[in-house]
Amino acid sequence: SVLFALTMFYWSYLSYRRRTIRIAELAFWWIAWGAFSVLVLFPGSASIFLQKLQINRTMDLITIVGFMLIWVVVFADHLETRRLRKKLQDLVREIALRDAERP
Repeated sequence: SVLFALTMFYWSYLSYRRRTIRIAELAFWWIAWGAFSVLVLFPGSASIFLQKLQINRTMDLITIVGFMLIWVVVFADHLETRRLRKKLQDLVREIALRDAERP
């Protein structure tokens, strides 16, 4: 699990260097992978949260948070797809109107 987290740290960094993600996204993912690493290395560190949330095992907490992150990413992807679709429609409309004006 720690090797996976380190790989994801590196992958996030490469994505930032390639300008695929912004600094805020890099910070978000580093915090997420850091928290994952801490939970994996020190499962007892989550006991305060586990007791307050009435969750029995650390792995249950990791699974719940993982599902929540997946939904956040899916929603963000959905919004980006809609934004790109609108941009493409506007571009196609602009090109069609420009071509229609030509004799």
